[in-house]
Amino acid sequence: GLVVRERRAIVALGPSDILDARYELARALLAAGDRAGARREVLGVLEQAPTFEKAQGLLLELREPRPDDDDGAPDAAGRAAP
Repeated sequence: GLVVRERRAIVALGPSDILDARYELARALLAAGDRAGARREVLGVLEQAPTFEKAQGLLLELREPRPDDDDGAPDAAGRAAP
């Protein structure tokens, strides 16, 4: 969506706080429904700054099962939902 494009543009401009800009991009990706993109972006942030607390929190949020994922069907790794 528009917010994701705006966040990508900000990152491309090379702001002084690139890590925060990339974190905000990850949040925008998550809000747009792109969990995989958000995860990739937040992992990239944490590679550069492992102690970035906001990014750590977002990664934890991304690891939580989504409400529509607990239908009992196996996940990609073949594990059944609890």
